[in-house]
Amino acid sequence: MIRVLAILLLQYAASFSTGLVDQIRGPVNVNLGRRVAAGLAVETGKRGFVELELNFGSYLRIRENSAVVFDSVARTNLELRVTRGSALIDADVIDPSAPIKVT
Repeated sequence: MIRVLAILLLQYAASFSTGLVDQIRGPVNVNLGRRVAAGLAVETGKRGFVELELNFGSYLRIRENSAVVFDSVARTNLELRVTRGSALIDADVIDPSAPIKVT
C-alpha cells in the first residue's frame, strides 16, 4: 500500500514539470523518456528531430540543425528560447493559467 502511494505521489509531482522527451530521430543530445532540465540546450544535428511533451496535450517539435533552451520547465510557467534553427509547438488548447513563452 505504501509503495503504491509513493508511486502515485511521484507521478503527481512529475506532472508539474514539462519537457519529457517523447520521440527522437537522428543525431540529438537527449535521451528518449527523460525530462529536460531548465538551462539545458536540446540540440539536433543533420536529419535530427526531437519531440517533447509540454503542457497537457502540447508538444514541441525541434527540427534538424536546431537548438532550444528551456529557461523554465514548470507547467505553469514554461519558457523556452529557440537559439538555432526552427521548432514548432503543436497545442490543442492553451490554458491561460499555464502560458508557454517563446523567445
